Amino acid sequence: MTQPMPAAAGPLPGGFCSRCGAPQVPGATVCPRCGAGAARGGRSKVAAALLAFFLGGIGIHRFYLGQTGWGFVYLLFCWTLIPRIASFVEFFVLLFMSEERFQEKYSGPGPGPVVVVAAVVACVLVVAAMLAAIAIPNFLRYQLRAKASGTGPEMVALVNAEASRANAGKGLRVFDPLPAAPPGSQKRPLSAEEQALVDDLGWKLGPATFAQFRVAVVEDGAGNRAASFCAETDLDEDGKNAAVVGFLPVVGQDDAVVLAPPPPPCSERAEIGSDGAQYRPGWRGKIMRVSPETVF
Repeated sequence: MTQPMPAAAGPLPGGFCSRCGAPQVPGATVCPRCGAGAARGGRSKVAAALLAFFLGGIGIHRFYLGQTGWGFVYLLFCWTLIPRIASFVEFFVLLFMSEERFQEKYSGPGPGPVVVVAAVVACVLVVAAMLAAIAIPNFLRYQLRAKASGTGPEMVALVNAEASRANAGKGLRVFDPLPAAPPGSQKRPLSAEEQALVDDLGWKLGPATFAQFRVAVVEDGAGNRAASFCAETDLDEDGKNAAVVGFLPVVGQDDAVVLAPPPPPCSERAEIGSDGAQYRPGWRGKIMRVSPETVF
């Protein structure tokens, strides 16, 4: 008589793995054969590791792993190197973590699309704000430097015009602050009288300028006259003027200074550096900025 075959063992509770078909161990969250999660929660270890490596500095991998709180902490401090260093370490931790351990630690439903989108938008806004905080002040300083760069050539033209006048025997021309209007963020136009003075000097100055120019002259008993010049700008209109100075000393045949120029006639609003603005032998024939670089 034929003996009945024993009944085939049924599948273990929990069903079969949808990836490899192996029976699942009761209570297990991952397949003992292939490592696929019985309830994977939509997260991938490789994806988490890659997010930590490429976008970990702004906490995207934390949002992906459902750790929204930590994600915002990373986002809050993303301007420092701390999240970047931490995420670099976490990249290796995730990369070498077993699939079973990963699924055990990060099981549960994955992040919803709204959370992911919100996290990405928040990261983009924070990064954009950081870039703007860096770029805008630098751009404004660049604009101020570009405007201020024209003062030097204007001062050179003034000193050369006065020197040519003195060499022609016409003497140095003393004038009131020009233009009369104080310097500001916009160019100040010259009046008709000021333009006539500029033309008489042979000074190559446009119809408007960001700077205000001053001249001071000293004379000795022999009739020698030396001059000093000061050009001031206040491009950021903070009440502190940046000053550029120039000098015309009287020198003898042996190139020695016969008569030194007077102190430059800068206004009280001029911000002079710690080295001062007095004439020095090395400054002969040079146009010197005497204000700190942060003053415009």
